Amino acid sequence: MKKAAEPQQPLVAPDGGYQRVDIEDLLLDVKNPRLAEIGITSSATQFDLVKALWDEMAVEEVAMSIAYSGYFDHEPLFVEPTSKGKYIVIEGNRRFAAVKLLVDASLRQKVKATKLPAISKQRHGDLQTLPVIVTTRKDSWRYLGFKHVNGPATWGSYAKAQYIAHVHNDYGIPLSDIAQQIGDYNSTVLRWYRGLMIVEQAEEAKVFKRSDIARNKFHSNVLTRSAAGIHV
Repeated sequence: MKKAAEPQQPLVAPDGGYQRVDIEDLLLDVKNPRLAEIGITSSATQFDLVKALWDEMAVEEVAMSIAYSGYFDHEPLFVEPTSKGKYIVIEGNRRFAAVKLLVDASLRQKVKATKLPAISKQRHGDLQTLPVIVTTRKDSWRYLGFKHVNGPATWGSYAKAQYIAHVHNDYGIPLSDIAQQIGDYNSTVLRWYRGLMIVEQAEEAKVFKRSDIARNKFHSNVLTRSAAGIHV
């Protein structure tokens, strides 16, 4: 099967279309903000990510849809190239995890996804490549922020705060600009950001554990109370 092009050769078509990439060249995103809510760290393996997505992110319903209806090409994955010729899925991790489970019987056994239906040989072949748009986290933050912070597929409060902090701290985007792009009030974005920064400072001082937050899904009142200076 033909391998994806090297990262130096972007796969995005001149007309803004997508290309298909071998699933063996795709990687789940350990930096996915939603996974941080459930305690996933940067040391997690690809199996850890599949297991976490299956256990916590309702991958089963996505997998069932793909098993019976196939993968819809109008929902391409957003991927970022790595220096090793692979592509990290920065948007569409649930869909990719669903595909990985459908095509790999041994993986289904390991994560206890044994109720998923067996797929036909034709479907198995179709799922060996997936439609992707190659981009970068920096170039796609506006779209991902709108979709997952206040859009149709919202993250939890901790994931939202992490994403806002990532864009602000790593890309130097003012919080007011982030609020405008994602369609939220400046004050709300500021509270999320301040709350996360306070929690991280408490963690550095060893008076708070992020893993404790993750197990409780990091509800929004933790962030807002932190921003207000209330002990959590």
